Amino acid sequence: MNKDQILEELKQSKEMIPDEHDGSYELMREIVSSYAKMDSLDDCGVTDLNAVYAMAIGTWKMNVEKKKEYVEKSSLPDDEISRLAAVLDKVWDNACQRKYENRENENKPSVGMFGTGFYSFARDVSDEDAQAFIEMLVNILDVKDDDEMFDIAATVLDKPFKGMQAASASVMLHCLKPMTFPIINSNAGHGTIYSALGIELDKPKENTTYISNCRKIKEFRDSNLPFKNYRILDRKAWEIEGDEEISEKEEQMGNKKFEHNIILYGPPGTGKTYNTMAYAVAIIEGKSLDEVKDEADKDYSAVKTRYEEYKKADQIAFTTFHQSYGYEEFIEGIKPNVTDEEGDNAIEFVKEPGIFKAFCEKALMPSIEEEEDYGLNKSPAVWKVSLGHTYDNPTRTECMENDHIRIGWDDYGEELPERDDNYSGKAVLNSFYNKMRIGDIVLSCYTASTIDAIGVITGECEWHPEYDVHKRLRKVRWLVKGLNEDIVDLNNGTTMTLSTVYKMKIPASSVLELVNKNSNTVAEGVDEKSHKKKFVFIIDEINRGNISKIFGELITLIETTKRKGAEEEASAILPYTQEKFSVPENVYILGTMNTADRSIALMDTALRRRFAFEEMMPEPNVLRKISANIVSEGDETLDVAKMLEIINRRIEYLYDREHTIGHAFFTCLKDEPTIDKLASVFEKSVIPLLQEYFYEDYGKIQLVLGDNGKTGENKQFQFIRDDKINVTDVFSGNPEVDIPENKYSIQKSAFRRIESYKLIGKGL
Repeated sequence: MNKDQILEELKQSKEMIPDEHDGSYELMREIVSSYAKMDSLDDCGVTDLNAVYAMAIGTWKMNVEKKKEYVEKSSLPDDEISRLAAVLDKVWDNACQRKYENRENENKPSVGMFGTGFYSFARDVSDEDAQAFIEMLVNILDVKDDDEMFDIAATVLDKPFKGMQAASASVMLHCLKPMTFPIINSNAGHGTIYSALGIELDKPKENTTYISNCRKIKEFRDSNLPFKNYRILDRKAWEIEGDEEISEKEEQMGNKKFEHNIILYGPPGTGKTYNTMAYAVAIIEGKSLDEVKDEADKDYSAVKTRYEEYKKADQIAFTTFHQSYGYEEFIEGIKPNVTDEEGDNAIEFVKEPGIFKAFCEKALMPSIEEEEDYGLNKSPAVWKVSLGHTYDNPTRTECMENDHIRIGWDDYGEELPERDDNYSGKAVLNSFYNKMRIGDIVLSCYTASTIDAIGVITGECEWHPEYDVHKRLRKVRWLVKGLNEDIVDLNNGTTMTLSTVYKMKIPASSVLELVNKNSNTVAEGVDEKSHKKKFVFIIDEINRGNISKIFGELITLIETTKRKGAEEEASAILPYTQEKFSVPENVYILGTMNTADRSIALMDTALRRRFAFEEMMPEPNVLRKISANIVSEGDETLDVAKMLEIINRRIEYLYDREHTIGHAFFTCLKDEPTIDKLASVFEKSVIPLLQEYFYEDYGKIQLVLGDNGKTGENKQFQFIRDDKINVTDVFSGNPEVDIPENKYSIQKSAFRRIESYKLIGKGL
């Protein structure tokens, strides 16, 4: 979309009335008004700035109860704190009643238009700067003239303001004065929408240039556009995000849609693990997530089949973190191995790659088509072989011409000595005969530090008496010949030893990079391909593992800027194998996290900084889309989707949105829309979750399920039945202890009566 197209669409836009669009405009005005009522702002500091900032953050990041907590921590008087709590409740009610245009999606209300990567300025902003910012907001509250407001704001923002950039300053100012202050945050690409319109901003990320940039944007708006509210430009930025002319940097990175490290988080039953399939397929195929989800809605089995094919091709790997999961399983470790070759039972300790290291090495390998061309096996080892001796010699020349490798110990003849015997060359011959596999890689040693050829083993061991020397042979396909390649650095700074055959520590992927590097000498018949496939590593329950223990020193290497091939490429020497290791650019890490199990706020900080978070909340509309929203019994019908909305709204009020009930628990009703199936879902999933959420506070569970309103004859429909306790029926005498008024029990019979569910809320 070019400038003229964007401008033409914007000229068709109607004015946006702030309070009809989102409740955060009212919240910002009200909290600044509270500070304006104070006799002095001397006691204000960072906690007050946090409270103001909370009013702009969307409820998908910070719910209403959390916003109240921030307000309670401020230095506002108690009466103003109470007043703002009431305002927050009112605004949230408005959102739930669809009084605002802006919503998280069709089925989810929201208040606030902006996300955030942090929730407190305490780390960097001083109390003095925070106070100055709040005083500036108070001073512009009742001002009408744009230039006058710019002048007031400039007294604070034109000077260096440690800990706050234009992004956070602009969203607060915009929410207070939406027709005066434009939004310059990551949604607008730190100026991308403005540069697309030909407005050249000066250092758009910085506070010190924000007001001068405001003047430029205002001049353009007043001359070209029919509206005043800058939120319209912010929304347009979302529409054009990823456009080729605007997002050249993203295009150059080769993936406009997905971060390298993503965590899907949300309450139980929201389809996080299920959605990893759509994410993985979209990443690998270079499609948008919506496109793959639409395909799955039409033909789930087709998308599932492709997912399984990618898993079979090792482009997708899956693991689940748990408390015992460690570095040895994930990166590499030393494990015992019992050898039982020809009756020789022996234990040896071998260094084995963990699931993630093996996956990364696979991602560095050529594509499937290339592997078939090379003849590699699934996990090729790399072997060193000496052909005759170093430098040019007849054996080396003959091997290169006839596509094989040859070694000696000819005096033993075709049959090797018994395994129990100790004989010269036993380790070499054992490797050549028993350990070297078809599809492994072989490096021809030319000197102690260089190789002259790279090949792939294609045959088993053979005895060839026609040769004068070196009569033991294995067929090889030479990929590259005529090299003079120093591999000391590749071999962790060590030269090759005198042993004729042994397994090297060099990853197969590194050897194949040499093949690509020396493409001008690639052997005849090898089909080169340059494209790199994408690989997706899925970690279920990522927050349940000890991240420091599992990732170790590699936590830094997963950063996009530290990946192999990136400008700031970083690597680490692994402790067991001493190999140099880095994470490839074509590996995407996709994690899932249950917020009811552990809050994002409690996660390992190192993990939080390196992952993008995608929230997945309950979507009752999914039940409607797949026809799992209606349960019938006789002439009675129950709207399950609406019931779920009511239950979750109550949980949000009583606890928080991170502990709601997911829609996925109810998708089974698509195939079996019966009261018995619904009862099974409630008994086995919903009730246990509520017991966990509310620590078996059955009074609150009753509130969630509407049981508190089921009185008289309707008590038979209570899921959690309450009965009065008669102390004398339980104890002798009058015990001097606090006895609860009611006892609670789970009323099994209620689960199989449709009326029990219909009485949860109105309109069911």
